[in-house]
Amino acid sequence: MKGFLKEHFVLIAGLALPLFLSAVFFFSANFPMNAIDPPRYAAVFVHEYYYRNNPDYPYKVDINEKGYAEFHYYPVTDEKLRNWNLPAVYLYEPKKRKVRRIELPKIPDFKSEATLPIADLEGVKINTSKTSPDGFTFVQDYKGSGNIMTHLFGGGYSGGYRYFFVKESHRFPIEFETSPFYGNGDLIGWVVDEDTP
Repeated sequence: MKGFLKEHFVLIAGLALPLFLSAVFFFSANFPMNAIDPPRYAAVFVHEYYYRNNPDYPYKVDINEKGYAEFHYYPVTDEKLRNWNLPAVYLYEPKKRKVRRIELPKIPDFKSEATLPIADLEGVKINTSKTSPDGFTFVQDYKGSGNIMTHLFGGGYSGGYRYFFVKESHRFPIEFETSPFYGNGDLIGWVVDEDTP
């Protein structure tokens, strides 16, 4: 065995070095040495939300001047544009490190504009700052699982949208059940009346 190792040292080193470097990069990316505390503030965010980039989108989740969430509906005049799905609103709860879906109010009349309170967020004060009081931002990205063969020949390709709370180089994934093929998530704001250690 020792003779084999001596004779093939260069070959073994050539095979082992890339594996070692890959492991180093993986652990440095996923387990940073200077770990920080996870987010302490609850956050309200939306998935499948197109208000900011489509003028025909009929729904808006907004924070009023008092700091409370509201749901706005704007009637759609073109029949071809009536197929928009409602956005999915979520509340990240830092104590449980879980995400809870928030139920939106029913629209009483689709022919009339409406501004409705969101019962699940009643009395919850929200700050619309992009950065939480403890320094986190909300980030969305898309990860595909294709490779050079799927790009060249098609098939076998899948992917999905992912959400993170990011501070410096640290990324805390936000896990929740949703369709991986639709995205366009957005932060509504941080819950500022629940500073939870």
